[in-house]
Formats: sequence, C-alpha cells, structure tokens
Amino acid sequence: MTLVPVEFALTAERELRVAIEHSDDRPEFIAMPNPVEFGAVAPGETKLEFLKLTNVGTAIATLEEVSISGASSFEISIEGRDPQVDSQVLQNPDRDLQPGVEIDKEVDILIRFRPEDDTPASAEVRIISNAINDEIVVPVSGNAEALPPPG
Repeated sequence: MTLVPVEFALTAERELRVAIEHSDDRPEFIAMPNPVEFGAVAPGETKLEFLKLTNVGTAIATLEEVSISGASSFEISIEGRDPQVDSQVLQNPDRDLQPGVEIDKEVDILIRFRPEDDTPASAEVRIISNAINDEIVVPVSGNAEALPPPG
C-alpha cells in the first residue's frame, strides 16, 4: 500500500481542490547469478553458492518471502537462518539495523547442495517482495553433467 499525501482547501464557492503528490520511487531487485548452477558434486559432499539479491531501485524494498522448492538436496539460508522457518530474518536482511533492503544494498542468500547420489537435481528459489518485479524465480541445478569416474 502506498500512502499519498493529500492537501485540500475548501473555497468560499464550495469548491473542493485536492492536490495529490505522487512518487515514482519503487524498489527493484536483481538476482545474480541467475540461474545458479552447481555443476558436478559427489554424493555426500557439500557445495555452497551465494545468490546475491540487490535493490537497484529508488526506494527501500521489503522481502515478504524467500523459499526454495524442488529437490531436497538443496537448502537456503540468510544469515545462517532458514527464511522458510524464521521469517524474522527477512525484516533486516541487509544487516543495516533498518527494516527492509536499502537502495544499492544486497542480501546474500546461501544455497547449499548436498546430493545423496549423482543424478541431476533441480530446484527454484522464489523471492516475493514489494519491488516492481514482485516475484523472482531463480532456477537452481546440480549434477547436470555426469561426474568423472573415480581415478
């Protein structure tokens, strides 16, 4: 919801004049890399990648949801906390002690891939916010290529 300051004056002729201010300032996110590709990871091994979410807009952004769906071999965290379990981490994800994500600030979403076997795995990180691009979906994949034989 956007609040718009309104000024009005009632003239002697019973005419109501309303001046409305409007601002085009809006947050906008970019997510990099997009897609996130882990390559080949051996079963039982763990590989980490960061998904950087940057507010390139002209206003503070608010994250409403950050989640991952797909293969269970993928997990996400922000500041060591799972945003699907602890949504409080979304209140100040850029660590500046102010609510939201400031202009030109970024949020690091850590993605962990720990496959149980060497078959290809995929998932999607979903980011919901008040930005112009209010839903961002980033594909995540691992073991898309066969592992080299042990040697």
